[in-house]
Amino acid sequence: MSKVGMSKVLGFGVNQWRLYEDGINKPDRSSELLIRVVKDPRSMLALLRIHERDLVNEKKGLGEKKYVRLVARTKEVLSGYDVKESENYQVWVDGLYK
Repeated sequence: MSKVGMSKVLGFGVNQWRLYEDGINKPDRSSELLIRVVKDPRSMLALLRIHERDLVNEKKGLGEKKYVRLVARTKEVLSGYDVKESENYQVWVDGLYK
């Protein structure tokens, strides 16, 4: 996903995301948690569905075609998601807050 696309999914400014991704700035605690959460495909899919209306918007979001591709790709990743990871989901979630 492009930096622009990811920044829109997370609700960050493009420059804010670029600075995080390039390691120039460190995200604050809430931003760090959000970034860690979307690494799990289930959480990413939930976030995409919650913000669908905004993300489909051509001017402010990704646009419908990109949104549909992103949802499809996330579902593809989810379908191949390691069973062990799935079983350890609660442990992973608990680890977010340490």
